[in-house]
Amino acid sequence: KAGWAVVAASIIFIALPWSPSMATPNGQSALLLPDVGRKNIFFLRLPDGRGYAIDAGRQSRAKFDTWRNVLAPLLRNEGERSWEALILLARSGEYDSAQRELQTAMRLRRVIEIDKRGSILTRAPGNEGAEIIPAAGNGRTGLLWKTESRGTRLSFSRWEGHSQFLLEHGGARWLLRYGAQRNRHRFKPRSLPKGKFDLVRAPERMLREEKVLDWLERVRPFAVIASPQSTRRLPYEQWQHIKRRQRALGVYR
Repeated sequence: KAGWAVVAASIIFIALPWSPSMATPNGQSALLLPDVGRKNIFFLRLPDGRGYAIDAGRQSRAKFDTWRNVLAPLLRNEGERSWEALILLARSGEYDSAQRELQTAMRLRRVIEIDKRGSILTRAPGNEGAEIIPAAGNGRTGLLWKTESRGTRLSFSRWEGHSQFLLEHGGARWLLRYGAQRNRHRFKPRSLPKGKFDLVRAPERMLREEKVLDWLERVRPFAVIASPQSTRRLPYEQWQHIKRRQRALGVYR
């Protein structure tokens, strides 16, 4: 008919260790990674129960509603029905669908949009009025947004076009990077937070760069996850070399 194959989706749950002294609904910080092809969408749940749905995906050329057909049914089946915020990092044609589906048999408290200038718009779902927080400086560098609760800190920062979430829970740290705004923004090791990481999620293209692989070999995170991204074909010998290094790091796709 439209040429669509059946979309198979699954969710990977990764949870940080927790302290029994924390009086929280579930006592964990959880990362939920749905398998939705090349869409860059993931979910975070903090120990106090607040959940954040993060959509950094671009609109696909095909007319397929990922939120309606895959994500919303999957979340409802997993019992994930309450969300503090939908964070949009790229305005796409599925913007309205994401809001609608997160409010269908689920609860969504607010929508946060972070535009390419670093300005932040926050509002209630379905409300056209928005509180606008202008970007500090030129919006290209520094911390843009954060939330903290009971020993856990989730923040969003940008450095010369590169954007990333950092989740810190006790001594554990997760780095969730979603790429550069423009191709001219090349990876620079000094753009990353200092210290060790338990988990690093980075775009496929970034995980092909020698400097990135050097950095990961020094940091040695417990888990390295490739986020979906279109990439060009590499020469055979170069690709075999990159694959060997990725395999040694245990890169998961």
